[in-house]
Amino acid sequence: MPAKKKSVPARDEPQYTANQLFTGFMVAVMSFLVFALWPDMSETRHYEAMLSKMNVKRGRVTVACEGSGTGRECGLFTRKPVSRGDTLLTIPYSSAVLYGDVLKEFEPLMGAESEVMTNAFKAANLDKNYHSGPFVMTFKIWHEMKLGSSSLYAPWFDLLPKVPQSALFMTEDEAVCLDRVSFDDRNRTLVLVKDIATAVENMCATDEGKKLNSCYYLDVKTLAEEVKYAVGLSLSRTWGDFSQPMLIPMVDFAFTHPDLCNPNGDGDVKCTALSDQFMLTPSEDQEQGAIVFKTTTNAPAHVSVHAVANTRAPWETLAVYGYADYAVPAIPDLEFIGRVQQFAKAHQLQPQGMVADHPMKQCFSRVNAQWTHTGAPKKELKQCWIALHYFVAHPEHLEFDSDARAAYTLWKEDKKEQAKFKYFAARSMANSGRNIATHILSPRPEHCSGETGRLPTIRKTYEITDAFFQKVFQACEKAAEAAFAKWQKLDDTADKQAQEPQPPQVGEVEEDDLELEGDEDEEAQKEE
Repeated sequence: MPAKKKSVPARDEPQYTANQLFTGFMVAVMSFLVFALWPDMSETRHYEAMLSKMNVKRGRVTVACEGSGTGRECGLFTRKPVSRGDTLLTIPYSSAVLYGDVLKEFEPLMGAESEVMTNAFKAANLDKNYHSGPFVMTFKIWHEMKLGSSSLYAPWFDLLPKVPQSALFMTEDEAVCLDRVSFDDRNRTLVLVKDIATAVENMCATDEGKKLNSCYYLDVKTLAEEVKYAVGLSLSRTWGDFSQPMLIPMVDFAFTHPDLCNPNGDGDVKCTALSDQFMLTPSEDQEQGAIVFKTTTNAPAHVSVHAVANTRAPWETLAVYGYADYAVPAIPDLEFIGRVQQFAKAHQLQPQGMVADHPMKQCFSRVNAQWTHTGAPKKELKQCWIALHYFVAHPEHLEFDSDARAAYTLWKEDKKEQAKFKYFAARSMANSGRNIATHILSPRPEHCSGETGRLPTIRKTYEITDAFFQKVFQACEKAAEAAFAKWQKLDDTADKQAQEPQPPQVGEVEEDDLELEGDEDEEAQKEE
């Protein structure tokens, strides 16, 4: 019987073992899972294309997203190690959304000769002089969002959190656990949201408004929530002056961090020192016609970097961004800021009108009026408390002409006077810290100790605040004791209860009544 022939496969027909087939199958499955579970990859690429179109130059940073759904976090990450002072972002002015440009874009509605916005404001109980800035920027954001994928900024909107965590979006049970200042600000902003929504509806109902695609797609049922989101985006992403804000359509600079430097699963805190907080500092480059962001610290590769318009206290960071700042770099002396604003209003002072060497000129910068992460005041804050007390005692020297400068120089040379005013400043800072802490850390309702929703983050924020102020109390009390000892050594009449000069009393002043300087000044924001 002839032998059975074995079938021989064609020469080009591949042969696979069971292991090879299984491996191929798993590769296909994993490839599918990668594309299924990482939808943000395409969104990131779209955003990268948007940045290129806007001529945004980047250093050693890239855009990345982590997580999914409401837990997704998108931000800027270092690709390679960076050094302090490195330029990581260069954003042309043409890429920023400027107040004046928005007015021109919607000129028939918002131009100086148009009555449309004026009438809409009257119907919505808005003050055109005060609310124009936030309204114009909110309208621009809302307009672009309504355009959907056809908007230039659609890739940016796609990377922003869909459910913001800020105070504006907290439930009432969560909001009552905020400090009184943040709670009142939230409620005022909710009223503003309602008024802006009314104004948008009125503007869109006009003949000029009906020409806009955004107004064409306006839905009165969803308008309030859309405007609320736009207002929240404006409050957390705009820079510059309140009356003429500027929006930089970059990935959330504050990062969406549920918490900054939050504890990991072992209970350790990721950020253990100020140097671990990798921030970007903005400055203007007139030659390039751009806003340049540089790093404030050295940073390794693959860490997130962020920037915020102003240095904020933990309770302000919670209210504006919705996260707890475990590595808070500084806390503003709100009492000093209020005192200097009251004094300036009483004497009609503006920092822009002061001579360069005026002792009070640096005192209008919120960046300077801070306690550092150690609890000690910045040297500028100490200098400014002394300067404030001096000019309260000698308001005739405020213009700081040649005679006033000579008198101030003589006063600086008087050791007894210097010792006394340094004691006044140290005592004022101690009292200021105590007053702010009492105000911010007031008792909360019992349910605030719960574990649902944002309550743990809210509670942690005030624990961080309390710990910070404990350091402030220790540093300021120690400084006050040392300052009094020096004064007593020079002056037998030194008295701990001596009254420092008192400023004139004027009506309540809003922070935006004065044009505070220094928030965008690169040098002022450098760490001591």
